[in-house]
Amino acid sequence: MTGKRNDEGSGWTSSGRPDGGLVYYCFACYATNERERGRCRECGAEISAPKETGYDELLVWALDHPVRSIATNAAGILGARQTRAAATRLRQLATEGSDPYLAAVALRSVVAIEGLSETRDLLLRLRRTAPVLVRATAEKLLGAE
Repeated sequence: MTGKRNDEGSGWTSSGRPDGGLVYYCFACYATNERERGRCRECGAEISAPKETGYDELLVWALDHPVRSIATNAAGILGARQTRAAATRLRQLATEGSDPYLAAVALRSVVAIEGLSETRDLLLRLRRTAPVLVRATAEKLLGAE
């Protein structure tokens, strides 16, 4: 779901629907849907996450969200929570991602999760080869040694 608080503070209004309704993203394919539950209009899977899905799992899911700010926020939260299950995906985003802002946050989160000594080689490599924002982040993190 994406959106902003409405003026009354009693719910959410969509930034994506002209009628002000909520937008829900399919847990299987990220397609937008107008309802929270039921079958996805694109892939036919259940729209909502399975009930047993934990908070960290939802954050890992959000790393691939089409709204990049949601993915970036999830990466930062996973680092703050030191969620080890997210480390591999965060490393991928830091090294292979097309969004340098997400990559920089993912890199900081990998270091928060794995520690500076475990990520030193990664930081040294990214300091030389990554997009400028990621290089600067790697340099700053290495400076914290």
